[in-house]
Amino acid sequence: MSKLGASKTTVISDDQSRLLIIESGAPRLAPGSCERSKQTVAIVQLGDESAADFPARAFRQIAAAQHSRTQFSAAVLLVGPEHDDPACAARRLVGTAIADYAGSTGALSELVAMVSAQTPPEVRERLLELADDLVFGAGSKPLSVRIHFIETQPIIRVSKVPLASATPRRAGARRERVTSR
Repeated sequence: MSKLGASKTTVISDDQSRLLIIESGAPRLAPGSCERSKQTVAIVQLGDESAADFPARAFRQIAAAQHSRTQFSAAVLLVGPEHDDPACAARRLVGTAIADYAGSTGALSELVAMVSAQTPPEVRERLLELADDLVFGAGSKPLSVRIHFIETQPIIRVSKVPLASATPRRAGARRERVTSR
């Protein structure tokens, strides 16, 4: 069993895949959350990636997964701290892409959005508006949405590192730099 929030538990069987969308600066998942999936497709917004580029890249990766017949049984959106108009528009595009995927495949029935419990009220309001639009199918087929306000752990920031300057510490080391603040 996987714990996705304080009040709900979601079980992902071993033969299912999950989609994990992580906005820049989003709270980290607790170790062991969302476990037991055959495959995880993670789409992570890089620290220097614009609010316009991220949903376009996420859309391409979701479309590629759909083309390859990947069946997501779970979708999790880790919401970052940004709440300006470009960030909210990007979040809406990502949510709509997930709803479109769910409507076309029938495999995905719910989007779980996880956001810091310290999120300001105006951000909460915009997330609830997005959830309403997805639930009632504004612009796409209806998709069930749960929003979890979670106690945060250190924030993950991922940035691109030119491969020429990357110096792996051991064989198979990751080629991206992860920092906490």
